[in-house]
Amino acid sequence: MTQETKLKSIGRYSIEYGTIGGIAGIIWGLILMYLDIHYQNSVLSTIVSSLISITVLTYGLVTFRKEYGFLNVGQCIKIGLGIGAVSGIIASIYFLALINYIDPDFTEKTISYSVETYAQKNPNASQEQLDQVRIGQEYGRKPLFAIAAILIITVIFYFLIALISAIFLKKSK
Repeated sequence: MTQETKLKSIGRYSIEYGTIGGIAGIIWGLILMYLDIHYQNSVLSTIVSSLISITVLTYGLVTFRKEYGFLNVGQCIKIGLGIGAVSGIIASIYFLALINYIDPDFTEKTISYSVETYAQKNPNASQEQLDQVRIGQEYGRKPLFAIAAILIITVIFYFLIALISAIFLKKSK
């Protein structure tokens, strides 16, 4: 296999499985929205999102290895980063659609929920402390900051999962 063919196949897998991961993430997000818990960022939601990502990445790597008969650590990382980047881009587009069209009150719901949760966990918190929590949440919810965070966290997560997967899935020619 030539270097150009390897890069094309890695790119193809990145786009294909990144799109699958992004769409699966959107479906999960829509389920959460239907249940009206999409702004709560629960542990269960995070676990399910992580399992979706791990499953899509692992399936993509296993499929690549089956098709080409080998898979090295470098290929795992490249495919993982590619899938993560594509999934992150799709997640960012969904986030923009969510805050602008699907649920324009999403940001306020998230901030209010965070402040209420903080107040419940810290009953002696002063109004100034609650205001600081609100300010911090407002900063973190700005679209450009949120998109950058989505992309960075997604790519790093996929990189780590690809690295761990490489230990178990690598296969020499």
